[in-house]
Amino acid sequence: MRHNIRQKLTTLLSEDQLNKMEYRYIMKTVIFDNDVKKVEPRKEPDLPKWITGSAEWKQPPTDKNGNIPPPSYHCFYKNRWFPLELFNEQWYWLDWDSNSKFLGYWVKKKDAIDKGYYSLEHPDMEPPTPTQTQLEESAKAQQCAESASTQASGQKSPQSSNNDPVDRDPAQTEQLRATRETKQVDEATLAATKEAACLITNKIKLEGHLKGRVPDTFDGD
Repeated sequence: MRHNIRQKLTTLLSEDQLNKMEYRYIMKTVIFDNDVKKVEPRKEPDLPKWITGSAEWKQPPTDKNGNIPPPSYHCFYKNRWFPLELFNEQWYWLDWDSNSKFLGYWVKKKDAIDKGYYSLEHPDMEPPTPTQTQLEESAKAQQCAESASTQASGQKSPQSSNNDPVDRDPAQTEQLRATRETKQVDEATLAATKEAACLITNKIKLEGHLKGRVPDTFDGD
């Protein structure tokens, strides 16, 4: 992952969210002891699009000796697909050798591809910053996961059941009853107050004046 991008996002996303985003990539390295080196391309297309650019993951056909080259990234040039790989943060052309003595992919030091050619992207380019929507969706998913985990691990409070008429928590039952009664009184008071305010307001509309001011509508608090 590009560390500068990760640092920008550490205050917005969790470690798990950062690790799941498409800003990571595995960098393969090659040490050129000579001008040519036998190499193995990556096993799967794990590079993000902001690095691959025009490169596409392809399975080459069987060679003239009946060998099947492993799949790799390819670039289309002059009506043909050519294999390539990202080594040392640089794209290189690959050569497939079908000779049994040298069977495999080989890379030449001189076959490094200059940045900007063939519509290939490059690791030193700045990856796109996630949009606000992506950040919100990622944060929402994290919250849902944490909420589900908390609910799964929490203990259920005692509840009465139709099959069990015994009140297991009298104190809680009394508290719920008192709350319902208070709510009923508040709702009745609110309805009466709103009705009075409505009558006064209608009187103002008819007569055009009223001594004093219209009382504030009671909202239950």
